[in-house]
Amino acid sequence: MKKVLFLIVFCLFLVASYADSFFLKDILRIAEKNNPEIQGYYNLWQSARSKADGEGFLPDPQIKFSYFVNSVETRVGPQIGSFGIVQVFPWFGKLKLKKDIALKNADILYEKYLEKKLEVAYKVKKSFYKYYLKDKRLRILEQNVLLLNELENLMQKKYSTGKAKYVNLIKIQIDLDLLKNRVRSTADLLPPIKAELLTLLNIDEYKKNFLLEEIKNSKFEYDASFLSNLLHKNKPLIKTFREILFKNRRSMELAAKATKPDFSIGFNYVFTKKSMMLDVIDNGKDPLAIMLSMKIPVWKKRNRAKIVETELFFRSNKKKLESIQNVLELKIEKLIYIIKDAERKINLYSNKIIPDLDKTIQVVRKSYEAGMGSFSDLIELNQMMLKYKLLLEENTVKKTINIAEMEFIIGKNLYGEKNG
Repeated sequence: MKKVLFLIVFCLFLVASYADSFFLKDILRIAEKNNPEIQGYYNLWQSARSKADGEGFLPDPQIKFSYFVNSVETRVGPQIGSFGIVQVFPWFGKLKLKKDIALKNADILYEKYLEKKLEVAYKVKKSFYKYYLKDKRLRILEQNVLLLNELENLMQKKYSTGKAKYVNLIKIQIDLDLLKNRVRSTADLLPPIKAELLTLLNIDEYKKNFLLEEIKNSKFEYDASFLSNLLHKNKPLIKTFREILFKNRRSMELAAKATKPDFSIGFNYVFTKKSMMLDVIDNGKDPLAIMLSMKIPVWKKRNRAKIVETELFFRSNKKKLESIQNVLELKIEKLIYIIKDAERKINLYSNKIIPDLDKTIQVVRKSYEAGMGSFSDLIELNQMMLKYKLLLEENTVKKTINIAEMEFIIGKNLYGEKNG
């Protein structure tokens, strides 16, 4: 029974400790929900959708009412006022084109919204992995402090028995003080990075902790051709310009239709009093007039300028799309090199240099403890071990951050994707 109670209490403790903690997937979900930039683009998209819903309809009809201050005498009686309605009918296709343009504006803002989500996700990952690197660096330095403490105790014993030089004792104590200072400096870097992350999440609860899962060093097997295909298929920025070009084509068609007339149809009803002359035919009859009007686009220079303007917008955006594609494809090539280079260093440090140094340190330490090895060699080897452990973590994070940037560039998470 006691064991069961202990397990329950232990589980409750774990739940309580994780309640204020985030994994990376939790952080990304919170950023998508809370980040003000993302929410700003979302609201712009929704606004454009609402605006598009109001396009494609006929203009509101115009109602006219007139009161004659001085009545107009006619054969059938004095006219005292009039009432009329006019409805404008744009040239065929204009309303549909305006609707298409409004819908494309909404589609453009939707792609910008998706691009902003990718951008914020990349910033979050970059900041998170910076925090991860500083935390790993801190742990490695703390482990090295413990190791130097052991060596200092060993040196103290040897010095007390006259088997070690005082200068070596002072040297290791200086190295230890310098290392402790590095530990403090590294620890001081964690709160600003955490604050940066919390700003991206749009929360200010500094009690929150980040749960740092170990980065898996899986092989990067994607080539430039495969990644380029993903770029053209998924990147919202590229899709944005495709939608802009479609909108520009519709704007060109609408500008061309500006040379076509719009029509108006309506009626006018005139209120007439009865004439004083009782024998008049249609005495007091209210006349009804049917109206038809046409707006003539006579200013051809203005209409031509509008057509030229939309054509130039189309050409400009087409060139911008080409430029963006070229820049992003070049970026893919550079990132592949950086990732592969970091991957080679990771394999070298983890599979060759660090294991070899570990074996050598064990041999030299045993030899030194036996009174035959060199203290300087032992210190130098430990400094090398510290250097390469830190380099291993730096390159692991460097590779991970650049993969995150690659995912931002191509607009898709690479996890689970197969290289074609």
